[in-house]
Amino acid sequence: MIHIDLYRKNWITQGAVSTIGWAEWMGKSYTGEAFNQLILSSIRQKEYTLSQLASGLNGNYAIVIHSKTSAFLISDHIRSYPLLYLKEKGDIYITDNLLASFEKYDLTPTVDIRKAEVFLTAGMTLEDSTIYEDIYALQAAEIVRINDQETEKKRYFTYSSNFDPKRKLSVTEEVEKQNELFTRLFRRMQESAPDVRNWIVPLSGGHDSRMVINQMHKLGVKNLICYSYGSPGNKQSRLSQQIADALGYAWHFVEYTPEKWQELRESPDFDRYFDFAFNGVSDPHIQDLLAVSELNKQGILQPGDIFIPGHTFDFLTGAYCFDGIEKLRSKQQVYNYLAPYFNQWESTKRGATVFEELSAMIEHFQQSPRNFPEYFHWQERHAKFIQNSVRVYEYFGFDWRTPLWDKELMAYWQQIPVKEKKYRRFLYACEKNGLYEEPLRSIPFDMRMRPASTKTKLIAALPDSWRRKLTYHVRKETPRSDDALYMVYAAGSPRFPEQMPYDKLPNRLRRYLKPYVKRPLHWFPDNDNNTLYAIRKVRF
Repeated sequence: MIHIDLYRKNWITQGAVSTIGWAEWMGKSYTGEAFNQLILSSIRQKEYTLSQLASGLNGNYAIVIHSKTSAFLISDHIRSYPLLYLKEKGDIYITDNLLASFEKYDLTPTVDIRKAEVFLTAGMTLEDSTIYEDIYALQAAEIVRINDQETEKKRYFTYSSNFDPKRKLSVTEEVEKQNELFTRLFRRMQESAPDVRNWIVPLSGGHDSRMVINQMHKLGVKNLICYSYGSPGNKQSRLSQQIADALGYAWHFVEYTPEKWQELRESPDFDRYFDFAFNGVSDPHIQDLLAVSELNKQGILQPGDIFIPGHTFDFLTGAYCFDGIEKLRSKQQVYNYLAPYFNQWESTKRGATVFEELSAMIEHFQQSPRNFPEYFHWQERHAKFIQNSVRVYEYFGFDWRTPLWDKELMAYWQQIPVKEKKYRRFLYACEKNGLYEEPLRSIPFDMRMRPASTKTKLIAALPDSWRRKLTYHVRKETPRSDDALYMVYAAGSPRFPEQMPYDKLPNRLRRYLKPYVKRPLHWFPDNDNNTLYAIRKVRF
């Protein structure tokens, strides 16, 4: 028997087809019931295979097609909506909310300690795993066919990097191409939401959200509201307000304080959101949680509003392409390159499990090791953590779009050689030569990426154990940032045994946490704390 439990309110089900989200197909945008009817008609007519259909759709969606004995699960190219599946005692369970299904069917899954260790250090599991044995998550650009006999998995797209050293780029010509591309994709997004009340932009002082507001202004969009948050007067928010004022858009600021975070933490919303966003896979992203909660209470947000964050233009434009990427040849070199993304609870050396799990993923990868870092960021960090941040908007009942993950834009930046993309240098050149019009061109950015300094290189050359001891004993508290997320757990200075029963954790996890037991939570990065809080209900 197949049990399908889809908890998000925007799922549309007609007959054997359930859909959520929107997509463009052959030049026309489809949303809601129209998107569902498109998929239903395509299946009935058998004009396209599921791979052809998924490859041709451009948008944010998930699809479930089922019969009495089998089901097909389809994700878009960035895993916009989570789907999870498991088999138990001959039954198949498919859901978008794992913890809710556990409760409904009284399921008591066994924790996979190896996967839980990766989750603790990276804030996510790898590939199609969850922290539970025999429970799986649909990956980006994946089609899964499942019945009581077998499970077949197929990828219809895989992200790859371009290492062609011969291609010469003309900034002027590429800016013209990009401007035309941006016009198409933002119009595509507008067509997907003809009844939008206001577009809501989380606006920082950086490059990504600025590109969103730049393109919306170029198209003459008036119904747009911006917001920022964090410590009063922080650099990000000052630039954010300057940008919004320059373009004539309403701007709101939400001050983050320990007291506000404590009030939210003690409300039902905090725990409910964590359970909603976790799903055994992803560290719940809370950066906007307080801001969206406050704006919602104040009535600034209203039904019909749609969020458009800047996810995840930094990845596409080379923010994770550093010196040395071209020379990666072995699993160990790849692991060293990606080590910063497995560094939560950083005072203790990573266990062998972390390297072994990443090594297994590299072995499944069919391309050169130098292609692996961008593939990893696409499939893992950005699909499972950054894109998962839209759960905040969904939790409060709002729809969203991520136009900078448009397939056409992704294809454009994939073909830009890595040597040009490194440290986002090619983007910066384009920004100076026509991607922005005045007045935005004159407003500075909060930062520009640069190759590592001599000091950074010297620190990186130290033995791993030395670096960890220096970090733990010299920099005892996490640096104070503009977003003020160190305040999340600051009020009352709680320690993590108050949030999670340390003594009940397996030794494999306690080895990472032991050095921190007596220190207050607000001394540590918020993602570390959030990962621990996400598993507070897990039965180890």
